Amino acid sequence: MQRRRLLQIAGAALLVGTPVRASLPVATWRGRALGAEAQIRISGLSEQDAGPLFNAISQEIDRLERVFSLYRVTSEISQLNATGRLHLPSDDLRAVLDLSWEIHLASDGAFDPTVQTQWRLRASGAAEVPAAPGFEAVRVEAKGIQFTQPDMALTLNGIAQGYIADRIAELMRRQGLRDVVIDTGEIIALGRRPDGAAWRAGVSDPGGALVARTRLSDCALATSSPFATRLGEEGHILDPRTGRTPLHWQTLSVRHESAAIADAVSTAASLMPAPLLNAFISRVSGAELVYAG
Repeated sequence: MQRRRLLQIAGAALLVGTPVRASLPVATWRGRALGAEAQIRISGLSEQDAGPLFNAISQEIDRLERVFSLYRVTSEISQLNATGRLHLPSDDLRAVLDLSWEIHLASDGAFDPTVQTQWRLRASGAAEVPAAPGFEAVRVEAKGIQFTQPDMALTLNGIAQGYIADRIAELMRRQGLRDVVIDTGEIIALGRRPDGAAWRAGVSDPGGALVARTRLSDCALATSSPFATRLGEEGHILDPRTGRTPLHWQTLSVRHESAAIADAVSTAASLMPAPLLNAFISRVSGAELVYAG
């Protein structure tokens, strides 16, 4: 599933603004996170000075990929999907499942990690896809996680990339850094640009056209484009209640102080018609709709 890479290309992209002053260096790290290209820019540090910090970032991303990556057969979520149970899951997995449950309830089931079960069927070419098993079929207990139905699978791709961005942002704060842009498919902007202005971001439609602009400071921006990739006649974001991709929005962007929440809310909101969309956004404290079109 290449959703994250496509969000990098067709979702929220940094805009070039006022040129950076020559006296203030900007260090840039580039890598990958959950299959997507990722980028972090730090104003006020040279590439050499940022080296140890960038090594720590790479290690943190690798650690979190061992939890959330569907591309790694040894990750926690891959083991859970393969066996239907996971003994002593990490605190990170528990935290993301807790956040997922909150958005699941707020969205009336539109956000549901068991949609991976449907996604597998669509990817295999199945013409008929039933409703997802439902997040209620995931039992989270003190010592482990267990599926209560057969042939189930989870994906946290609709929230984990934002969670990774949040963890990197926290790492930056612990190092005393205040002016940073973190782009792991979802964008977090801390502090200000080198010229003192707020960071600026644009929202693009799947064709690459700029459809909205916004300013970011100490908050995150997440964008979902349901038909950026297709699974047959459907988009890559499926409604877990129907197994289909509704035709409500081409692109939808949400701002929140947490990239994980912005990520999950934008995913669920992209499946909703306008009357339900506004009610859903209002139920998530701090969430702000930036663009829907």
